[in-house]
Amino acid sequence: MKEILKDQYSLRKKMVLMALILTVLPFVLFVSWPIGVGEEGVRLKESTLFVTSIFGLVGTVMMLWQFLLGTRVLIRYVFPDMVWSLKLHKWLGTYGSLFAWLHPLLGIYALSLSIWYIFTPDFSSRYETYISYGRIAFLLFIAIWVTSAIARGRIKYRPWKYIHLSSYVLLPLVFLHAVVSGVQLGQSSALLYYWYGLTAVYIALVAVRIGYQFGYGKQPYKLVNIKNNGDVALLQLRPQSGSIVPKPGQY
Repeated sequence: MKEILKDQYSLRKKMVLMALILTVLPFVLFVSWPIGVGEEGVRLKESTLFVTSIFGLVGTVMMLWQFLLGTRVLIRYVFPDMVWSLKLHKWLGTYGSLFAWLHPLLGIYALSLSIWYIFTPDFSSRYETYISYGRIAFLLFIAIWVTSAIARGRIKYRPWKYIHLSSYVLLPLVFLHAVVSGVQLGQSSALLYYWYGLTAVYIALVAVRIGYQFGYGKQPYKLVNIKNNGDVALLQLRPQSGSIVPKPGQY
């Protein structure tokens, strides 16, 4: 039985990794590479602009996967103990974030702009407004990344959690940003519709999370007794509608 459970667990991990790869694959299959003409420097910067667009799209998929893996009300049905899913969540935050860092940096190189262009809001036109959506999202990303990757052990849980919740704002801004300013989305209707599909997935995940806060997926219990033993409290609970049969190691 133990070996069967181990094999099932391993198969689920492989299926999740395969699904992750498949969600990134469209940005490789439907990419439109520029055919550079003229001076070598011009061709290099034109190609870099396309690369940075792809990096931005892939980085968004990585963040969406982090959001999914953090939706415990769903992931617990795939990985009851959530150990591996949380490890993948952290791995994507460490290495998947490289795409989010490179996207604006390569972009200002390709357009020969100052580094301050990334951090200077501009709502003077429709195009600059959508660029500014990306600017705001990048600032939120920096706050989340710094508090999670660098300062996680130095700040308390609640401030970290509230900063982390800004991802609810970050991803919608990214989805909006890419629709108008994304080089690849502007040249491929297939990628654009795929982008709309990813946006719909995000909206569905948010709906599930909000529903969970209002009781969806929760099991109601009644507190019938409390026993205190020093700093430890033993709570006795009685299920109000059905009961939970926990699996070994379940979160």
